[in-house]
Amino acid sequence: MVIEGPLKDKLEALKFKPTSRRTGKPLVGTAAPASGTQPAAALPTSPTRPGGGSLAVHVSVRCRPTVSSKQTVDINSESLGGDKVALKLTVPKSGNEGEDDKTRVDARTYRCNTYYCPTASHEEVASTTASLVQHAMEGGNGSILCHGITGSGKTHTMCGSSSSPGIVQSVGRRMFEHIRDQVASGRVYMVEASHVQIFSHDGSTEQLIDLLADVEKDLEVKQDPRNPLSYVCAGLQRIPIRSPDDLQQVINKGRARSQAKEDAGIAAARSHCMFILTVESMSEQSANGDSGVSKGKLVLVDLAGSESLLKTSSSDVARRQALGINRTLASLSMAVNSTSGTSAVKGSFLTQLLRDCMGGSSRTLVIATIGLELEDMEETVKTLTYAQQMMTSLTVRTSNAGLNRIDQDQSSLMQMRDRHNECIRMLKEKVSDSREEEQEERRRLQHEMNEINQRLLTKDSAEQTLEDRLDLCFTSNGVHLDCVALGPVQEMRQQQFSKMDAMRSLAFENWIAWRTEISEAMNNQMELLRKQSQVELESLRASVEKSQQESERVPLVIEAHEAAVVKLQATLQDAQQARRAAEDEASSLKVKLATAEERASMLSTRQEELRKERAEFDEERKQLRQQGEQQWQRLAVVEAELSKFKSEAEVQKKEIERLNAARAEENEGIRSERESWRCRERDLQAEVASFRSKLEETKREAEVQELKVSRDHGDALSKWCSQSIIRARNGSGA
Repeated sequence: MVIEGPLKDKLEALKFKPTSRRTGKPLVGTAAPASGTQPAAALPTSPTRPGGGSLAVHVSVRCRPTVSSKQTVDINSESLGGDKVALKLTVPKSGNEGEDDKTRVDARTYRCNTYYCPTASHEEVASTTASLVQHAMEGGNGSILCHGITGSGKTHTMCGSSSSPGIVQSVGRRMFEHIRDQVASGRVYMVEASHVQIFSHDGSTEQLIDLLADVEKDLEVKQDPRNPLSYVCAGLQRIPIRSPDDLQQVINKGRARSQAKEDAGIAAARSHCMFILTVESMSEQSANGDSGVSKGKLVLVDLAGSESLLKTSSSDVARRQALGINRTLASLSMAVNSTSGTSAVKGSFLTQLLRDCMGGSSRTLVIATIGLELEDMEETVKTLTYAQQMMTSLTVRTSNAGLNRIDQDQSSLMQMRDRHNECIRMLKEKVSDSREEEQEERRRLQHEMNEINQRLLTKDSAEQTLEDRLDLCFTSNGVHLDCVALGPVQEMRQQQFSKMDAMRSLAFENWIAWRTEISEAMNNQMELLRKQSQVELESLRASVEKSQQESERVPLVIEAHEAAVVKLQATLQDAQQARRAAEDEASSLKVKLATAEERASMLSTRQEELRKERAEFDEERKQLRQQGEQQWQRLAVVEAELSKFKSEAEVQKKEIERLNAARAEENEGIRSERESWRCRERDLQAEVASFRSKLEETKREAEVQELKVSRDHGDALSKWCSQSIIRARNGSGA
């Protein structure tokens, strides 16, 4: 169908160009292109950068290609100006020929920031994340949420395939492109990835699974001691990422582990999967002493399917799981739109882990995935309504003051650099200390060796000098001295040597005395330490004796404590049984309440449909009443015509009687002719009687066609009678 005429001119004046979702053809303008062309989207698929202007939450709607064998609805998009798009849904309606074959499903307008038609590629959808990646690399926080029913394409949009990468791969590629561009500036980056799955078997108690940990361990969500406005998952594995290939390996490992958990029945099939990318960067210290350390985080969440309770499994467990998922999604919507309160954040692990990625300078991208099958129309409307509720008018701060500048003790890069510098310093100090001790020891030994050598050299040199002088003296005088003659001289030399030995002995004794004094001081110190140790030992012995005395009373206390513990355990078991019973009752009541609410929603929908049907029935009854009045008016006209025809028949009858009387007065010659005329008159009267009976039947049936036939017969009879009378008159005249 192509819109032409005055309506086309009005739509072109309003700059409104609707397109058909089913055929992809424009409804305004010329005929559709050939079958080989691609259907055109209502808006360009290149999205506006979220938060690049003002909005903290950017909502995109992606439509999944439909299955040709299923009945679908039409979707039309209209630009509202700026970053807003209006989506309108229409559903086919079977009716009589000439009636409108479509009816509006919902009078409200579903708004979003960007709409992607079924032919949009992953590249176009992922281009929306460019500003989020830039924000995270500069030290900000952000989140990307995929919402929709099961089978609408959430996981395909988030993770993609081997031939067509998804949003996660695009985010990793943009991150490392940014790091490559910043290498020349001297800035250092560290990227870490975590993958966690959140599910609930009973719809009330949530569980966490680390999809990257090799060993199972308990995870706990608790408040960050450094930042009271955020929560951390204690024990969650953080894998360093050095390239897009490492990121893909981490994704494959997490998806394989998640599938294995689902196949083993450990994790629920409907669960939330969070992929957390932490980016920490550090630059050289500036002139003002700032280390330039910033920390950003980007969380990519594949939300669980938001199916209706009426379409879930009939089992109680499935209904509880669906109820818990819907409650978590409602808490997430309130947390996104909440500006200050934390009541909505504490609703689930999902909202707690996303606390620091919502509000303030953080930015959020919501991708709502929908399908256009008629059987999923209710879920599609709910998805669009939920996405519209996520839109907010909060503005983000574009200055660097809102970014995560962290201290040295909070920075992993700074801690790594400090540990590296500390190791280098300790190694240098150790080498320096060892060198100093070694040099000191060498100097001391060298000094002692020099003293000993000096002393030995002094003794030998003195002896040699004395002998040389004596030999020189006596040789120069020509005197030869024998040993007897040199006796006094040798005695003097021995005396000198004795004095030198005495001096050496005195020095040695002084050194021994110094060593003894040092030893005595050390012994005194050791004695003092020994006495202090004895005092401490005595006090420790006294405390041990006191503990032994108290330990004699311990069995009695233990027995009393065990009795109290047994009693408390019994009370605790009763309380736990009561709590479980209360939880079961509460869960059943919640399920009943959810079922009642769903039924109430269905009843209200059915009531609205009945109201519309009643309005249509009243309109049809009014039309039937008007048609009945028209039929009665036409029947009155027919009755008036019948009365007129009867009066004409009476006049004709009187005229016949007059003619019969006139014919009786005629001569006997024409008596036979009059007799034949009378026979013919009787025949005519019989025919008139039959015509009169037919007129009476026509009156009872009140059918227009029968009346028309009767009137034709009456006209024919009148004409025939007139001709007969004329012939009779002509015969009489003759």
